[in-house]
Amino acid sequence: MGENAKMYEWSSQALVEQYSSMVFRVALTACGSRAEAEDLMQEVFLRLVQTRPDFSSAEHAKAWLLRVTMNCCASLGRSVWKRRVGSLDEWRDYRDATTDSKKGSANADEPAAALDASQQRTDVLSAVAKLPPKQRLCVHLFYFEEQSIAEISTLTSWPTSTVKSHLRRGRSNLRATLSEEYDYDN
Repeated sequence: MGENAKMYEWSSQALVEQYSSMVFRVALTACGSRAEAEDLMQEVFLRLVQTRPDFSSAEHAKAWLLRVTMNCCASLGRSVWKRRVGSLDEWRDYRDATTDSKKGSANADEPAAALDASQQRTDVLSAVAKLPPKQRLCVHLFYFEEQSIAEISTLTSWPTSTVKSHLRRGRSNLRATLSEEYDYDN
């Protein structure tokens, strides 16, 4: 970085407040357990405080936090404990985490429409939660965290073609699952 480049000013508290729900959602998507996601979120922010990295922008800080979250999730996935213990949490944890930060956009003046939108959102989140882990992670990062394919590739260390394949398969699985409930034209 050149001497004239201005560094992004940040405080740990501000980053925790701004990105804690994102880190939690990604961790929950990757590991599937609320308790593990909470532990991973603490680990990510502990690493932030310990390393105090220099960020060039808010996007750089967000990318760093996502990358550390992915690394922590990968480490957990390799642990002996994770391989021997199954998750007891239901998909509701995933639904609750994602709906906390992103509410439905239905008009409050139309309760029936709001109820339908809420039910559809619940059905979609339930279907996403049932996807295989790699597809679930790619779908979550792409649609819920609004990361590009290139950014997901960087975060996961997967080639872009692999990310595209997981997204394509995830969409196909979602379409098959949701077509039973809703009439979707293919």
